[in-house]
Amino acid sequence: MDVKSIPTARAYKALTIVSPMLLGDDKKDQDRARWSEPGQIARVCDGVSASPDSAVAAELVTTFTPALFMGDFHSRLAMLCDLLMALREESQANDTITLPDNIPKAMQDMLYRIIQRKKATSFQTTIVAAKFISEENRVIANVLKCGDSAFFAFSPQAQLLTSSLACPSSRLNDKDAPSAASGTSLMPSKISFSPGDEILVRIEGQLSEYGNIAEQAGIKAEHIQNWFVCTPLDSCRAGNNSRLENLLDLHTLSLKPSDRLLVPKYLYGKQLTCEGQQYRVLRYSSTIRPVFSTGSFASIDSFNHRGSATMVLPDHFYCGSYDSFQDTFPLQTSFILCSDGFYGGFSDWQQLWTWLQVNASGLNRDRDQQAILEQLHTDLHNKGGDDDISFVWVQPNIPNPVESSIEGADNLCQQK
Repeated sequence: MDVKSIPTARAYKALTIVSPMLLGDDKKDQDRARWSEPGQIARVCDGVSASPDSAVAAELVTTFTPALFMGDFHSRLAMLCDLLMALREESQANDTITLPDNIPKAMQDMLYRIIQRKKATSFQTTIVAAKFISEENRVIANVLKCGDSAFFAFSPQAQLLTSSLACPSSRLNDKDAPSAASGTSLMPSKISFSPGDEILVRIEGQLSEYGNIAEQAGIKAEHIQNWFVCTPLDSCRAGNNSRLENLLDLHTLSLKPSDRLLVPKYLYGKQLTCEGQQYRVLRYSSTIRPVFSTGSFASIDSFNHRGSATMVLPDHFYCGSYDSFQDTFPLQTSFILCSDGFYGGFSDWQQLWTWLQVNASGLNRDRDQQAILEQLHTDLHNKGGDDDISFVWVQPNIPNPVESSIEGADNLCQQK
């Protein structure tokens, strides 16, 4: 059967893992994760340890998540956060706190105030969620993220395409960057590029033509033929209301005409040609990597820059400190949505991806899964972390062309 003729409505399947931390008498059980196959929706919620009733919040948000993608996203998320706030107010109003009679009155008053302060931050959880819409040769991911739970996308060649943990890091030698063409005085001095935007770029050539850029960007030699080097020329903004701008801050690129973009070839876009020069109009994708004229580029492989505090629902929704965006990937892309307890057990994405490949079969067998996860908890503890471990591994449900050809040949032989 031709792969293109396979229905793509449910092009993805998923493995869902939730493993509470258990260390001696200490136990956590505040992570929730779920996969909805009909809607192709994955989500992971990590209840905040210091927040009372955070497990209830994580369960509630995990259950409600599919409804967020069924209408006006912002208003539905607002209603969910309002519900968490209402539950918090009920908890604060319930002042029935029982303490042992042998505790001195002054100590009882102090404990009462501590409990009330804790209730003021109850029902807190992080979230990372995504709905996947599959088309003939690509998958569109609508992503919601608040907090330190993470979203990863891996190419069919096992390369990291994007990470929500991205941060600026490594340096690039200026001499390796292609020079800008003359006659650019009419170009804008700043080009803003956010989720939902389109950008006009000039194709400068194959990545293989530009020295050490691929090596410093972490793109292996066997993959550089899949990348273009482009110059940003202009962008068409998705909108200009202030709330949308705040939501996109985490993913907005501020580019200069002297900057360059590393563009994966699967982002075909609209192709234009003028006087022998090739141009393309590309829709935003986090897989497009900026190479700044200052000599830096955006690294997507670090796990080491997490702070001690994180954003949470419901509190940070009201100040717009959450991330909501759409991205596009090849159809055979694999995705990981996970809590920090999962990726915290690894040094980098290569180690995380290798662990998944090595343990894929065992994680799908009940008799092996527990031992594998116990070892991961041990590794996390040895690195100084004690946490629940949860993730959803979203995998292509469509066979590759080779597998399809073999299956078709087998069926033909059976018919004969």
